[in-house]
Amino acid sequence: MRLSKSIPPVHQLNIDAPYPKWGALAAMAVLYVAPFITPLLALVAFAILVARIVLYDAKVFAVDYAMMVPITLLFQFEQMSLLLYLGLFASVWFFVVSPVKKGAHFYIFLIFLNYLILRMSLNVSGVILCAGQLLMMCVLLPLQSADSARKLAQMFCYSIVLSSIYALALRGSSVLFEIRGPEMPAYWGATLRRFQGLFEDPNYYMTLIVTAMTLTMKLFACGHFKLSQLIGMEIVLLCFGALTYSKTFFVAVLIMALTGIVWLYSHKKFMPAIICTVLALGFLLYVIFSSSFFAVLIFRVESGNLDDFTTGRSEVFATYYRAISQDALSTLFGQGLDAPRLGKDPHNLYLEITYYLGLVGLLLMITLIGTIVYQVSKKSRKHDFVTKYLPLMMVLILYMALHGIFSTVSYAIFFLAISSIMIERAEAE
Repeated sequence: MRLSKSIPPVHQLNIDAPYPKWGALAAMAVLYVAPFITPLLALVAFAILVARIVLYDAKVFAVDYAMMVPITLLFQFEQMSLLLYLGLFASVWFFVVSPVKKGAHFYIFLIFLNYLILRMSLNVSGVILCAGQLLMMCVLLPLQSADSARKLAQMFCYSIVLSSIYALALRGSSVLFEIRGPEMPAYWGATLRRFQGLFEDPNYYMTLIVTAMTLTMKLFACGHFKLSQLIGMEIVLLCFGALTYSKTFFVAVLIMALTGIVWLYSHKKFMPAIICTVLALGFLLYVIFSSSFFAVLIFRVESGNLDDFTTGRSEVFATYYRAISQDALSTLFGQGLDAPRLGKDPHNLYLEITYYLGLVGLLLMITLIGTIVYQVSKKSRKHDFVTKYLPLMMVLILYMALHGIFSTVSYAIFFLAISSIMIERAEAE
């Protein structure tokens, strides 16, 4: 896939050829050593990835993007997210050079963009972040294929494991502290800290871990991972996720385990189903009866009242609901993108969108994402519902307890989940 006189135009380059990995690996290596040398190396990685956008097609960029998501905190310069601007550049570039079908999702995006501008007040950066990431999804996702969706899912899973090992090795170091800040206590007054990978908030890190776990399940269901790979990857991800001491993670694991085991039995994969059932029951008993670090998680789950169990979220939800429902204008059009936080962040994406943009903004966002999902789904062969939409369903559930309208990582998670819809069974490719 090198440039030459005989090479086809940029928009015809195809990832069905071997993925040009060395440039992406070089960019990752530069980012991993940047904290020990100079932050300027993040700009070197940015230049490498921009060059790859020009040289290769949207499918190659999508894989590159998936690899960068777990190390987004390393991929910044002077508090500026380079991943955001890389996505913006890619969106404009591929919109111009690629045969992008201007479907209904583009018209809905334009309506939503105008609505964002009307409701932005002074929050210009918020509009750039939100609109830029949505534009990237509108442009890039319809240009993906089953093969590129598989590759980006695999590379994301490997990248989140690598970044977690890196963060764990540097845990407690001044280098990681300078990048990410201090770790949060496991509970109020505890000396035990929640592992958060290369993220400032353990909840976002936990969400990426859950996304990787569901993508691994989908890759196995479609025949791209063997049973040994599935079990090995899930155990590794489970251990990293458990270190976050997240109650949401605990609930998500229960949902995934139950869903996966039922799926195995329903598809007559009895041996894997029995193995997974035994492993799940054994792990559950270990969590309940051991005095290991899982005891901290059990302690958090067994908190005495609703407010403690939800870590204050129930009161936060009530506060934001009162602000949304105080009058008709607030309900329909929200408080505007520059509205202040009401003590704490909403901890619910749907509530957050409604607070800032009202029911009109929420409806436009749902419609836009829905049309993108529809466009992507048309490129996928028939699967059962769980196999096809499991990663996306889990993300939609997780964001009931997580905000993120102004977070680049949130849009990246949706990008990964939606792209996974296109992954096909190995024998059908």
